[in-house]
Amino acid sequence: MQKNRNEFINPYHFISLPEKPRRSEKKSKTDSAGEETFTGKIVYEIETKTPLFFPNASCENAFISDVENHKSYDFFSYDILQAGDGDISKTGRHPVLPGSEIRGMFRSVYEAVTGSCLSAMNGKEIMHRRLSPRQAFRPGLLWKNGNRLFLIQGNTIQVPFESVSEGNTYTDGQKVKCRIVKEEGYRKYGKMDSDGKATGYLLIGENPKDSDGNYQGNKRNGAVFRPRVKTDNQKKIKSYFKIEGFDPKESLAYLNGILDAYEEDSGQYVEYRKRLNLFLDGKTKTEFFPVYYKLITFRDDSQDETKKPDQKLLLSPAAITKELYEKRVKDLIGEFAPCKSSQELCPACSLFGMVSEEKGMNHADRAKASHLRFADAQMENREDCYLEPVTLQELASPHISNAEFYLKKPSGDNIMEWNYDYYVFMDKTKNQKNLVLYDAKIRGRKFYWHQDLKNEEISGITSAEQTERNVTVRPLKAGKSFVGEIYFDSITKDQLEQIVYLANLSFDDKKGYKLGLGKPLGLGSISMKVKQVVIRELDFALDHFWKEEEMTVKEFWQWTEEEWTKKKAQPDYTDVGLVTEEGIQTQFEALMSFGNTKNHTVSYPYTKSQADDTEMKEGFNWFTKNKSGSYRKSLPNIEQGKVPVLKVIDDSQDGKKSGKGKKH
Repeated sequence: MQKNRNEFINPYHFISLPEKPRRSEKKSKTDSAGEETFTGKIVYEIETKTPLFFPNASCENAFISDVENHKSYDFFSYDILQAGDGDISKTGRHPVLPGSEIRGMFRSVYEAVTGSCLSAMNGKEIMHRRLSPRQAFRPGLLWKNGNRLFLIQGNTIQVPFESVSEGNTYTDGQKVKCRIVKEEGYRKYGKMDSDGKATGYLLIGENPKDSDGNYQGNKRNGAVFRPRVKTDNQKKIKSYFKIEGFDPKESLAYLNGILDAYEEDSGQYVEYRKRLNLFLDGKTKTEFFPVYYKLITFRDDSQDETKKPDQKLLLSPAAITKELYEKRVKDLIGEFAPCKSSQELCPACSLFGMVSEEKGMNHADRAKASHLRFADAQMENREDCYLEPVTLQELASPHISNAEFYLKKPSGDNIMEWNYDYYVFMDKTKNQKNLVLYDAKIRGRKFYWHQDLKNEEISGITSAEQTERNVTVRPLKAGKSFVGEIYFDSITKDQLEQIVYLANLSFDDKKGYKLGLGKPLGLGSISMKVKQVVIRELDFALDHFWKEEEMTVKEFWQWTEEEWTKKKAQPDYTDVGLVTEEGIQTQFEALMSFGNTKNHTVSYPYTKSQADDTEMKEGFNWFTKNKSGSYRKSLPNIEQGKVPVLKVIDDSQDGKKSGKGKKH
């Protein structure tokens, strides 16, 4: 069946959070004395349903490449590799699934279905996104007048980037002269000229060239900033156009946050920040420094027009810039922040353990030992287990700035767009856009859909060339089996039943998990089944003090033959106390099901002009087009277990093809 290229399934979706996390206070010895606990192990089998990869991190160039800084890895094993070792030993190494990775996968799932905390979220990330050209900031200048700092309106003369960089001695904020050579409407273009009649303050800005010296995007110019002035009848400067509402402390804090984001992302504007600080400290002879600004008016979530709106004056080193959000991840996850004390734990931290970063508390309360240990899973049949090395398509870090996917859409009609701080509401009675402050809600916990990727289809997720941004790997074939063990110590009956249930999720081969590298590409689908449950009990009458009871799954659940036939080796989801509110059960079962994406295109979002290509080159195109529309598309919900499908955005009228989209 041919896949419909006009629609696609995003590689990931979310399992919702319940209204509140489940946390319980630590029981005293008296309270817990009568509760039976269990010690032993669960023996399970994992089978790879698609090709799978874990890197052997002992060597980053296991396969020889002519491309500088291109990384390559062999599959994980206990061998310490040297450069090129992957090329000389194609089948001799014994693949291993690291117990730490299986534990991480298992904990993520357990957290989702027990209403636990978000243990992996540190909450300190600075969230920001790049604005579209229609949201551009205006040119302005910081003006030092005595001991006071003002913001005034400005205008700019665009000057060629090469003339103010690459060996020239110009710096950001420097007072310079140039001559105007062309005017197009309100835009002015010039050339640097020491005899020029136009005087202003230089902002060199972001380097528009990549490491190979090629221009990226449309930026070609620096800018000379000049103050807008009020003049008298003799055209002498009378005053400047001051920006009302400028709070130096608040606006400069925002600017420093933007500069942090640029430096973290691409190392840009480091010199600009240095010169800005010299100007603010009074260590330059100039009275002006170039910035871009934007005044934004907000209303609160009540949309009560009688309330005085909140205004914020934002500063940036660029016109088309990043928008910095006040909220951090910790503000969004609220009560779902990682557990802080061993005296009050969620189900996952109680079972898997935790270490708190909270200061000022009793040392004993800051940590909780784990009751589980995951051994490495070993392969049963090691023959013919590898695929040939392949160069995977580029994989990027999560873009949590894409609020259309990571946040719930605010309720109400006529919501045009939304982010972590506010949403834009169209008041149709006044034909007016209102920016409304609100409490943003995250979609939940991120999981990847299973894809039907076969061994012979691995070429569909490979890259045409090796670069420093992609990686070469030797994947394990689909259809390979491993046996592993989960050791448990002093856990309750309820906890044991939940662990056995989740470890036996693939009892009917309809559901499973995702492991390893390349999940968005379709790698890493596995099935997981329990082979045996072993309970150990202390018995001092024995020479080794322990006795073991080995049980099959049927014996563990203590089912009659009729119950075994009816339930097919697994109790119901709700029978073991897993959470169902907010659609969690439906979402979990949909995301873990193997066949849900069959006959669909699974891809990060792409536009119509990208629909026939096979490799993602400019994955931001869909989001850019989505932001430019009147009403943004969001990631559809999982309804009644059905996989939500997105439509491509039509960019056929843009006049050119702007990148490629990934299909598999």
